[in-house]
Amino acid sequence: SLREHWNIPFIWHFKEGPFICLEKGTWDKLIDLHTRTDGQIYSSPEMRDWFATLVPNILSHGRHFVLDGDLPNANWLHASEPTPLLSEANDAFHTVVPGRPIGLHPETVAELAAENIHLHFYGDFTQGQWVNWIAKARRLAPQHLHIHANVDQEQWVSEFSRYDAGWL
Repeated sequence: SLREHWNIPFIWHFKEGPFICLEKGTWDKLIDLHTRTDGQIYSSPEMRDWFATLVPNILSHGRHFVLDGDLPNANWLHASEPTPLLSEANDAFHTVVPGRPIGLHPETVAELAAENIHLHFYGDFTQGQWVNWIAKARRLAPQHLHIHANVDQEQWVSEFSRYDAGWL
């Protein structure tokens, strides 16, 4: 284990994005880190179980834990009222991306637009990281990509209830 090298316990927490490791060519490094650590922290039971199918016996030592630091506060879900669906007003399907549009390539946005499906992309910071993606998607689907600023948690229900589906 890594502990043998540094003489300290090494606990691995990989919150999200194993598919990015596949895409970027760092999959072997991820699995190496995952198997050589003294323990693992998973963001969900599903992520734990998924890794267990890829790395047999990884959970057998019993030094793993599930901790989801991203769960919303229950009060936020009662801070506002649901809003009518946008699709009720214009007969088009509206979807929301409240984070990174991983897996939604600009060409996919164009395919959705051809079926009159709109994509609403939220988040000032995230949009700053996806400038080229936004530009290309806007060229391919100019009437179907909509950019929105951040939304405070207290407005999550009123804002995100407007959509027929979400991309997470």
